[in-house]
Amino acid sequence: MLRNTYKTRPLIAILAGLMLMVALACSGDSATPTSPPTATSPAPTATTAAPTGPTATVPAGSTATATAVPQPTEPAAALTWMERYLESPGYDPEWGQPIKGGTFIFGAQRDSTRFHPREASCCYTHGCYAGLPMNALFRIDPWTEDLTSIEGDLVESWEMSADGQTLTMQLHEGVLFFDKLAEESLVPKEFDGGLILGDEFVCEDAKASIDRFVWPPEWETRYTHGGAYYNNLGSTSCPDGPRGHTFVMHYDYALGKSMFILGGDAATIWDKDHIAWTDDFGKRENSSFMDNEIPANFYAMHGTGPFVPVEVNLSVSTTYDANPNYFREGLPLLNRYKNVMIKDIGTRFTALATGKIHYMGEGSWSMTPGQAQQAIRDFPDRIVINNQLNHWARTLAYGADFPWTDVRARKAISLALDRDEWLAFYRIPGYEGMMLAHTMAPGTFYAPTEEEIRTWPGYRQPKDVDVAEANRLMDEVMGAGERPTAQCMAVTTNQSDIDACLFVMDNLGKNLGMDVNSDFMEGAAATDIYTTGNFDFYITSFNSSAIGDPDDDNFNNYAAPGSAFLSVSSIAAMGARWAEQPEVMADVWAMIVAQSKELDVQKRKAMVTELDLKILNEVVQYTPIGWSLIFPGWRVELKGWKGYDLYSNTKYIMHERMWIADK
Repeated sequence: MLRNTYKTRPLIAILAGLMLMVALACSGDSATPTSPPTATSPAPTATTAAPTGPTATVPAGSTATATAVPQPTEPAAALTWMERYLESPGYDPEWGQPIKGGTFIFGAQRDSTRFHPREASCCYTHGCYAGLPMNALFRIDPWTEDLTSIEGDLVESWEMSADGQTLTMQLHEGVLFFDKLAEESLVPKEFDGGLILGDEFVCEDAKASIDRFVWPPEWETRYTHGGAYYNNLGSTSCPDGPRGHTFVMHYDYALGKSMFILGGDAATIWDKDHIAWTDDFGKRENSSFMDNEIPANFYAMHGTGPFVPVEVNLSVSTTYDANPNYFREGLPLLNRYKNVMIKDIGTRFTALATGKIHYMGEGSWSMTPGQAQQAIRDFPDRIVINNQLNHWARTLAYGADFPWTDVRARKAISLALDRDEWLAFYRIPGYEGMMLAHTMAPGTFYAPTEEEIRTWPGYRQPKDVDVAEANRLMDEVMGAGERPTAQCMAVTTNQSDIDACLFVMDNLGKNLGMDVNSDFMEGAAATDIYTTGNFDFYITSFNSSAIGDPDDDNFNNYAAPGSAFLSVSSIAAMGARWAEQPEVMADVWAMIVAQSKELDVQKRKAMVTELDLKILNEVVQYTPIGWSLIFPGWRVELKGWKGYDLYSNTKYIMHERMWIADK
């Protein structure tokens, strides 16, 4: 069974819609896309009038239209939660009718260690999902494959003010935090006594959660970067009181991404007293309880979500059971969700083929091209192959020591790499595995077209001109004919990173006469080295995109050291760039801020292109080798699972509505 859902459609509605989608939400979770849905299903009763508000200029050729308010054709109460989903445009009739029960087994490549309810979408890099035990205010409906299909999660209805600076939300009433946790002996005593267990979700919980996400305590700034996502948020309030159900977010200025980022990189909602306890722990220990206190941090993932933490066995598995008191009655369909750690990619593939797991292929750890070919050839009746644009790009970062403190040396590397060879390596018959890209995910509205990017230095063919210029620049830096010896670092469990290092080693040997050695290690060791800046090349997924917006990564990647936007792991490397070229970096930062505030999408697109070229020609801290088109695969018995572009940060919603059935 072969499906290719990758489309090169522009995600223009992400921008065009942001100010258009001033917002309706309904008393249920029906999507409110920027284009009216074509399905004739009954719409839930609207609880807010459609306001007017600032609108972004719609790009020429866009299918985006002003958001229409769905008119109710029957009361929402007449439909169960699952019936609403089955009547939605995203439901695939080939899935059949949902079946209750069963255990879903996810083949994880990395141990589960960091159980922080920071974002609903991740920590997928550590083999867990905060979206299992947690809900968010908003989310994107994954069945629609449309990143503009924002729906309320814990929000029942909402309205954005005309100036785009006040978002008023009515929260679902009667939603309870878990009334029981597994292994309660491992949960802090303060979680007992009615402070958290069984407490109702109210405005003070939403306020505490959003405030902490955007303005995290110092002991968590290494991990949290909510300020980059909600950088225009000024304050939050509870106009009906802390225990009321009206929550307001007050923005200092309007941004095109304000609504969409709430669904695309959603901050989880947890109990106010839970937050207070973890903050007390952090002040006392100067450490993040939810990141570092294993296994108690797993059992303390306490929310309103569809699954309850049950058991963790480090380096083996993590288990979550269905929440019997989930506010969406009848959901989740599964009885149990289980992550099983299988670090070897070949063993994971065998487990999928033999039915030991139901899914493999998370992000960078999807199938290799060879495995995808084998699945298509040998197991079409067992495995669904889905080729899609990944959330991440394969990217090379430069260290903080000479010669990488000289922009000419970094530019020489970028020019010497033959990216077409890399694309060819990840191609299988009928399917691409990589696409040309720079900072923006290819095929999205703000990204250059392939024709445009092929005119840029480092992307041009034939390579003669770029290779000659690369050697000239390296001669200037090192002396005529002299070349630095370098090491290429990657994490042992990330096959795509290892492949990229091997490609870099080969290309720089051929085109620059450089001797580059491999340096493959475990993730924790690699992170420690990267944090110090004491490396030559480090390949991993530095460039990413959640909703196809230019702000997805630029704020995190180019801010000055000391900025709330910059992660701790990037401080040394970016400090070297700012020390080397303070005026250039200041210009780049000013351009990033300016494009973020521009609401006219055509003007913003031109600004983003100018920014992209400046980063490519004058900064070169990151050299994207190619943007991944991954090959995740799942068993044919798994229903309700839908792959789509950039879905690493949004697919978690499928967990509450997917099911296991016969073939």
